Amino acid sequence: MKEKYIIERDSGFVEAKTKHSSKGAGFLHHTSGFEPYFFYLLVVAHLLPIIVSGAYFITADGPAHLYNARLIVDMFLNPESVLAEFYVFNRMLVPNWIGHFIMSITMLFLPAFIAEKVILAAYLIFLPLSFRYVFKSFEIKGKYMLYFIFPFTYSFLFYFGFYNFQLGLVLFFMTLGFWARTQKNGFTTKRIIILAALLVLVYFSHLFVLFVLLAVIGILNIFKIYNQHVKGEEPIKKTIKPIVYQILAFLPALFLTAYYLVAASAGETSSKSLPAADLWNMLMQIQPAKGISYGKEGNFTKWIFYLFLLIPLVQFIQHKREKQPRKQGMAIIWGTISLMFFVGLFVAPDESNAAGFISSRLVLFFFLFFILFLASNKSPVWLKITAFIIINYVNLALLNIYVQTAIKHKPMTIYLKEAASHLEPYSIVWPVNDHDYWLYGHFPNYLGADKPMIIIENYEAALDYFPLKWNYPQIPQLHAGVPDFPVHAIPLASHPASKQIDYIFLVSNPEKTDPGIQEQHINQIIDKYYKLTYVSDDGSARLYSKL
Repeated sequence: MKEKYIIERDSGFVEAKTKHSSKGAGFLHHTSGFEPYFFYLLVVAHLLPIIVSGAYFITADGPAHLYNARLIVDMFLNPESVLAEFYVFNRMLVPNWIGHFIMSITMLFLPAFIAEKVILAAYLIFLPLSFRYVFKSFEIKGKYMLYFIFPFTYSFLFYFGFYNFQLGLVLFFMTLGFWARTQKNGFTTKRIIILAALLVLVYFSHLFVLFVLLAVIGILNIFKIYNQHVKGEEPIKKTIKPIVYQILAFLPALFLTAYYLVAASAGETSSKSLPAADLWNMLMQIQPAKGISYGKEGNFTKWIFYLFLLIPLVQFIQHKREKQPRKQGMAIIWGTISLMFFVGLFVAPDESNAAGFISSRLVLFFFLFFILFLASNKSPVWLKITAFIIINYVNLALLNIYVQTAIKHKPMTIYLKEAASHLEPYSIVWPVNDHDYWLYGHFPNYLGADKPMIIIENYEAALDYFPLKWNYPQIPQLHAGVPDFPVHAIPLASHPASKQIDYIFLVSNPEKTDPGIQEQHINQIIDKYYKLTYVSDDGSARLYSKL
């Protein structure tokens, strides 16, 4: 009789083999003890881009988040400052608070650039760890699939600077894993409170993530009710009781959601959908794994696509060949959930008056649950080894791209720090961005990271779902030397007071030979009413102060 032994351990590569099993299984057995350390090493390695980036790690919206976190700190500590003339706190308990809150607290005792790196590092560390936590909580054996999470860390949405959404993703998996363990170990008062607190944190990170989380938990409950009640495995009382406890835990987050939706429901509704061809391209190109969307990223993400075709095909063939196929319980559940995201991708709009990039968020969740689906199916040893090698080659190749990208943008972070050193606190700054690179859309907001400024390009203050809003009734008429010169960064208020903008920060592409129309127009004003205070080495960043 063959002697059996378990070699699954934490790696989950193989469930059980015999001493006469294949060489591949033996290799996995001998390396399974090192697998967690390799995983944690990759987690640390993925911090390299933010380490080598210099003062700031530039994302599209990240500079505005950091700047508004600085404003929050100063408005709490100095409520009578000139900032109150321009900004007020949003009275609604809105989502999109958690990232600002963490950075604001950190900035009380650390420099702003460290506060930004803290929140980025927290996301890059805890997303893969929370994903691993879900694997453990649901006892998913195919942990070779865990390594597919790394291409989705430096995602398309991450480089757009959606910090609150990304932190919500971490809380999503933490909450889902905790929910699974609570289902297994039983609901107690302490666990209900913790679950309620996690759901509230998800609300304050991103409302879309909360909706997805509640939907996923609802689907898991439906499958459980079917297995326990419809199949007659347990009496109905044992099924209903945990549902009641869950509803109690959901109530605080549901109350906050209802309050926000009612308060924010005013206004016209609109939506915009992407063409089906674009959606298919997002799927085939693994768009969430292409952070910068450079062409060279596609050279590596295509291997993820090939693996996503190969793995389920091999799993299906193996399942059909087994004389006694094992139960596919959790695999069916994860497959159902991923299928729902797939359908939602083609049904839901990409933009509405309340949210944007909906398709990008849906396709990201589709891939993440598709990974759980593949990990819950049985795979042959050769496939596990092959997938493990290929995905980690892709991980390191993509990481190298992001390291090189961070190094490339480092000079601009230096220019921003140098220009900011010339600014006086509480000054009014008008950034004129004539640079055509999408990642630099809001990066002049870094000028207000270290000291309080009124940067009139602050797009967050014009939206209802961020902590700060423009104080329109008190904003003075702003001008750039000529009172009737239009400054369209913020709508001009009807307040009779008038102020000249203290600084103009002009950003241009040094590779352009001719200045754009906007830059030419601004230069006419600068020549009369402002003087050059700072210019970067390459001439791309110039700071002018009023005469």
